[in-house]
Amino acid sequence: MVVGWCRNGLMEDVNDIYKLTPMGLFWQNQLNRAVMIAVQYLVYGSRVAGRKSALTMMRAMENRT
Repeated sequence: MVVGWCRNGLMEDVNDIYKLTPMGLFWQNQLNRAVMIAVQYLVYGSRVAGRKSALTMMRAMENRT
């Protein structure tokens, strides 16, 4: 699996230590965001999931009925 990530430019081997490239860091960030939105949707419903502002998202979660 690591070989595929290196081949696609997401990771690089630096002295036998694999590190994410800038493109890999971007991919990781987007994947984390998608997972968090999916979990929020499952827990709180569509009212909260996908909100742009973290502050408005937290307010909506606190005011959940």
